Amino acid sequence: MPESNITHVKQWYRDLEARDLDKVVGIFSDDAILVYGAGESAVAVPYAKKVRGIGEIRGFYERRFAKGPDFAAIRPFCGIRKDIRELGRWVIVIGNIADRNEDGTIGYAGRFLQIWSFDPKTRRATSTSVYFDVNAATDAPDIVMIGDLRDD
Repeated sequence: MPESNITHVKQWYRDLEARDLDKVVGIFSDDAILVYGAGESAVAVPYAKKVRGIGEIRGFYERRFAKGPDFAAIRPFCGIRKDIRELGRWVIVIGNIADRNEDGTIGYAGRFLQIWSFDPKTRRATSTSVYFDVNAATDAPDIVMIGDLRDD
């Protein structure tokens, strides 16, 4: 039996935290679409962007990682295991993140919703869209807990 798409998404979060660019990008199909700050939530984060294709996705994450460890940190808080669901080809993740700007100030702190879509044949992500709470406070704690993404 093939691994679930949830397993792939959980591993992607671990790879993102480890800043492993090849693995972060490797989950996507060649013509995938990535949207950070989907819909009205584009105003919530300074890195809101829509990119298409593996080259643009790689460039997006290269720029994010180049900003430094705090700026690139996308850290689901504890409890993510309760907030991740697989519905056919989709995986839906709900969590909290805190992200710093280049100057070290909090750029965003609040809830997010990420929707992944996977090709059922290749098991690669064809798209992911991340929505941010436009009313979120920007005064998160300095220490952000990393969620437990184990499958147990």
